[in-house]
Amino acid sequence: MIFLIIVLTIIFIFQYFFLDDFYRSDMLKNMYSVNDRLTDGIENNALDDVIENMGMSNDVCVRVIYSRRTSITGFQGMCPLRYLSNDQIQNIYIDTAQHNDERLFKNFQLRQDDVAIEDLYLLSSIVKDAGGNNVLVMVSSIIAPINATISTLRSQLLIVAVILVIAVLILGVALSKVIVKPFNLMTSEAKNLSHGKYDGEKLKLGIKEYDELNQTLIDSRNRINEADVLRKELLSNVSHDLRTPLTMIVGYGEMMKDFDEEKKNENIDVIVDEAKRLSLLVNDLLDLSKGELGRLELKKEKLAVNELLSSVYNQYSHFLETKNIKFELINEAKDKYIIGDDKRLKQVLYNFINNAINYNDKKAPTITLKASLDAEKVEIGVLDNGKGIKESDLDKIWDRYYKVDKEHKRKVVGSGIGLSLSRAILIEHNFEYGVRSKYQEYSYFYFKAPLLKENPKG
Repeated sequence: MIFLIIVLTIIFIFQYFFLDDFYRSDMLKNMYSVNDRLTDGIENNALDDVIENMGMSNDVCVRVIYSRRTSITGFQGMCPLRYLSNDQIQNIYIDTAQHNDERLFKNFQLRQDDVAIEDLYLLSSIVKDAGGNNVLVMVSSIIAPINATISTLRSQLLIVAVILVIAVLILGVALSKVIVKPFNLMTSEAKNLSHGKYDGEKLKLGIKEYDELNQTLIDSRNRINEADVLRKELLSNVSHDLRTPLTMIVGYGEMMKDFDEEKKNENIDVIVDEAKRLSLLVNDLLDLSKGELGRLELKKEKLAVNELLSSVYNQYSHFLETKNIKFELINEAKDKYIIGDDKRLKQVLYNFINNAINYNDKKAPTITLKASLDAEKVEIGVLDNGKGIKESDLDKIWDRYYKVDKEHKRKVVGSGIGLSLSRAILIEHNFEYGVRSKYQEYSYFYFKAPLLKENPKG
């Protein structure tokens, strides 16, 4: 509305104060343009062609007077210049010569059929023809007042302005209902989004862009709520995992006071094991925090795939044998090399294996550590024949402390946040990673590392 008022005001100002001046200025520019064309025609001995081609398009009449022959007049209808007397022509010639061969007469007084013609503008100039003779060129135009035209335009503008104002008011009311009102409702609801509250489902917006924005806010609310649930689960699970080793450390420490000396070493072993477990949990939490902040330190170097897998296999083979778990190593990239942090990549594989141990309750459990070639990359992963993962849970298992069975139980090995930490490490390496699983049949956690084009020597 304000914009419309400003536009209308500017139009009124130009019509009331500047329209007449603009009109006169344009007509004078037209006269000077015609004069230039006539001058060029005289100098190039092509005057007749110039006058013939002018026609009525310029709204002017012209008269060219040579000193040694009759004048040439170009006009359509009544041209006042052909009624000039010899004395008037002589006076115009002298006056023009005194003004450096160009003179503009404003409101030139001329009598035609005993009627005075006012607002007659006459532009005269003296030029030389091809033979060096002086030629008087006159261009005239009646620039009459346009008060009647201005009055008509003002009346029309007033009518248009009233129509526009009414239309804008109607449009404003319609837009406030169609656009502004639902937008305000959505904005009001969005204020509670930081608290995980946004009742976007009840909003009936009816505009595609608003509906898409509303759905985005709904998705954001759901993610906030999911993150809040995960945060609460994280606090609960970390508290549980911290409490368990602390309880055992305190308990066995107390027992050392009451039992004989021969039980001392056995109790110390339990305390040491639980202290190590506690230390592992704290270190994993710190590493996970660094990874999520992008501050996880990596020491990248050339790694032999065979040495990486053999080291991990040797680390777990005896332990898994005691647990009656079959452990296999399949390596199709024995002579291949990659770039990565040896310690961190082993940590990833440890977490994959720990996960396979914790969620494999088959009578004949099997875990396979394998490496296979995939184009210019090597795919390294851990396959198990455990309970598998439901398709709906595949995207969530990388979250901190997300559990498929939702029942917290004491881990056999690991800190409980292994997959989240593994994801952070692999992201820092810029490695592709993922999981393939079929519920109640198998799970396969993997990552893909680019192969070095040439094997390092020595």
